[in-house]
Amino acid sequence: MFKSLIIPAAVLALAASSAGFADSLTCRTQKRTVVVDLNSAGQPRYRVWNQPHRPSEKPDLQIVGGTHDVEGTGPCTHAVWSFRQGKAEYTVSGLGCTEATPPAGATGQLSVWVDGQFKQSWWCF
Repeated sequence: MFKSLIIPAAVLALAASSAGFADSLTCRTQKRTVVVDLNSAGQPRYRVWNQPHRPSEKPDLQIVGGTHDVEGTGPCTHAVWSFRQGKAEYTVSGLGCTEATPPAGATGQLSVWVDGQFKQSWWCF
């Protein structure tokens, strides 16, 4: 009664990038701009520019060698990038399904943990 469906890899890749887990994410908060992407060697990279600095300048913080994962299913699927430096962990995630109601125009969230304890988060625009 049911036929199996084979989906070409190119179609899956297009669906993945349109679902919000491509190879980069930009997060703009009131006080900083964060860009997560893959560097030329293919390693995850986290760069931050605190106001008034701009991304055309040298970043105020750069961490190379984090993780890039996909969480959620269906319409809740989103990218999650995590980076560690010392006792701090920085996580930038796309906008998936969450218990919190994001403000209008939000595209994701930036969160900070220190020694494994949540410290603060900001919505990305």
